[in-house]
Amino acid sequence: MTSLLKQAPAPPHHSIRNPLTGRYEPTVAALDQSGVRVCTRHNVPLVAVGRKTQAFQCPACSKERRVEWIRNHYDEVISKRRQYYAANRERILAEQHARYASRPRQLQLRLVRPPKMATCHPDRRHLGKGLCKQCYDSTYQTNNLPAHNAASKRYISRNPESRSATKRKYLYGISQEEYNRMYDEQHGLCAICGVGPAEHLDHDHVTTENRGLLCGNCNRGLGLFKDNPSFLLAAVVYLSAGKVN
Repeated sequence: MTSLLKQAPAPPHHSIRNPLTGRYEPTVAALDQSGVRVCTRHNVPLVAVGRKTQAFQCPACSKERRVEWIRNHYDEVISKRRQYYAANRERILAEQHARYASRPRQLQLRLVRPPKMATCHPDRRHLGKGLCKQCYDSTYQTNNLPAHNAASKRYISRNPESRSATKRKYLYGISQEEYNRMYDEQHGLCAICGVGPAEHLDHDHVTTENRGLLCGNCNRGLGLFKDNPSFLLAAVVYLSAGKVN
């Protein structure tokens, strides 16, 4: 179809409204044999938009720009959606209830029927393909590992503090409130040297008891000394005796 198209510069009133800037921008369009203006990227007819200003846009190009904008402003979009739901919660629930009540009786009975159980774990509810949620998610991650890793990296980059808090809670059993309290008590400084920033949570590898927040150098130093007080005292005596060149 591309060979049958001839380039035709769009007149000023034939333009695309860019949702990112709010301005109408000229579109790269062409005319086919029937004289229909089409997008040169997707070979689809342009759609007329706007009431006062006659403008044309490609539906595919418009969707790409909209998805790109949402991706670049993800946190802002989620925040606005939550604020909107909080401000209109009663109305939204009432509309949902009205839609449910307007459904046929047979469909309502189908919605409240007993839950289907999974074949992999009969004591768990079925999610899809005969699997429970845990097995379904595990299978999906295994079959879509590159996409899952990319999504995890995007989440970590957007929520570094949440990721660290979850890791500390899972590995060391310390909540974010307890971590903040320890950080404030040490004034954000290492519990040993008092100079470096308190970035690492130190714990006893035998009793798994949390001891304090250390800087990177002190944390690595304790690890190299194998958390052995005898080695540390011997190092103090060695340094005090002036045996270091």
